[in-house]
Amino acid sequence: MGPAEMGCSANFQRTAAAFVTACIFCVGCGGDGIGRTGVHGKVAYDGVPVEDGQITFTPESGQSSGMASGQIRDGEYRIAPETGPMAGRHSVSIRASRKTGKQTEAAMPAPPGTMIDETEEYIPYKYNFQSSLTANLEGGEDNEVDFMLDE
Repeated sequence: MGPAEMGCSANFQRTAAAFVTACIFCVGCGGDGIGRTGVHGKVAYDGVPVEDGQITFTPESGQSSGMASGQIRDGEYRIAPETGPMAGRHSVSIRASRKTGKQTEAAMPAPPGTMIDETEEYIPYKYNFQSSLTANLEGGEDNEVDFMLDE
């Protein structure tokens, strides 16, 4: 093997070693590095459990990467730590809709005359678009935070 071939082999070995080291480092990191936490609880409006809705936790620090949302079903919600909000203080918004008991004609592309149940957003703006709700979530825990909303 000549000197040029040996230099090429040494370069390849150094490059391969650097690549393997980088892979080991990346595998060891795991997660998204945000420090997410789990959260669950109950949600009621005027004393009645919210049947179908959405809850969103937005960090007050302004970091959108630590935001998380979950579904409210039968008055309860649960957001797992893997997809949950980051630990810290959050603004919380809650939205929910319910059937009005009326039917309305479906929009395109449904065939003309197709009727669907009419729904309405019934949670007041002060709990969603202009939310005053907050939660302080601890890291590494399954936080329990209930929201009993009123008019």
